Amino acid sequence: MGATPARTLADADEMVRDDIATLLDLDDVSDLEITIRSELAGSIEIEAAEAIAMTRAIAAEQVFAATRLRAVTRALRAQGLSLSDTAAILHVSRARASQLGRQESTAS
Repeated sequence: MGATPARTLADADEMVRDDIATLLDLDDVSDLEITIRSELAGSIEIEAAEAIAMTRAIAAEQVFAATRLRAVTRALRAQGLSLSDTAAILHVSRARASQLGRQESTAS
């Protein structure tokens, strides 16, 4: 659609929706998918994109690691290891080992 000046990026979505509603004479634009793109000077845009990608990748790895930790906890307990031994092997407290053994996997 073009550039829409807004005081903050947080205000940009609402301003764009207002502009579209006015230009197209629409009453409800809440279901429109709006993409706000900022143009940053120099390499900061690339650095920001890389930092966001790294953060997302780490979050995905953390979910995977947590799922594996719960599975390993259940496997150790199923082999007859005590809660204390399981906790020692996993470097967590007894309470955390107990919690991990009771949690269901939420990752698909």
